[in-house]
Amino acid sequence: MKLKNSPVHKLLLFGFLCGLLAACRVEVAQPEVNKELRIASNFLSPKQQTYFRAWQKKSGIKIEFLNLTTHQIRYRIEKKPWNPGFDLVWLNGLNAYAQLDKTPFQERYPDFAQIPIGLSYVPDSLDQVKNFVELSKTNLWAAADNDSYALLKAHFSFAYRNREKNQKQQKAYTAILRGLKERKLAFSGANEYHTNMLLCRYDTYHQQLKPANRKQRILYPTFFKYSGVADRNIICIVQQAMNYSSAKRFQAHLQKQLQKNPKFCQKLGIKKIDSNSKLISSKAILYYLKK
Repeated sequence: MKLKNSPVHKLLLFGFLCGLLAACRVEVAQPEVNKELRIASNFLSPKQQTYFRAWQKKSGIKIEFLNLTTHQIRYRIEKKPWNPGFDLVWLNGLNAYAQLDKTPFQERYPDFAQIPIGLSYVPDSLDQVKNFVELSKTNLWAAADNDSYALLKAHFSFAYRNREKNQKQQKAYTAILRGLKERKLAFSGANEYHTNMLLCRYDTYHQQLKPANRKQRILYPTFFKYSGVADRNIICIVQQAMNYSSAKRFQAHLQKQLQKNPKFCQKLGIKKIDSNSKLISSKAILYYLKK
């Protein structure tokens, strides 16, 4: 009993309580540490960056956007893999991601969102195309962006992936590619009046074609048994990200917008991938983009 009331006991008890309070204070303060986020992106415009002001104010996380090419992103990671100067990489398109496919990341989400590829047209100017095979047979067309044509060819390469062992597949594949090439016109710019089909991505249509000509519409043809042709929007988190928790909170915010705010996502040129979507996997598309 004397030990409990002794000065030594009181001193030990006081030290224990101080240590406990300090631990609690550290635990409570922990969420306040990561209040910054550096995002390297190959597509975000200054206007698109402003869409996140409200979230920054609400979350208390200050975002620094870095407009970098994939080459610049890869160079920085190779030079300083543990601190390249950004925490999160946000890419627009599998063509861009293919250049970083071998780059080490802590986390990567190549199917974070989709960028559907469709055909923009002026109503009553021509017959509508129900599937992409028809584009090689009946209509003149132009590619409003480079990625859409590369992705379409990669999709056909996957669809006829057994062509080297199957003469029937080889013949059909060759005829489609020849037909696409013969009917492909030069793209004269979004501000020009187009009466032919314009192969384009979802973002190209909403950010360039539609604003330039309000008469433009878009349709999304099917692709054999699949829902259609689609590029991807990709998110990667760098190794040992200094602001990892902020990166995950930003990712969660984007995921929530994909599910509940399609108009917001349209401004970014992306759409969610539904659980019942029948799309060729990003892994397969990457393989044929590289061939």
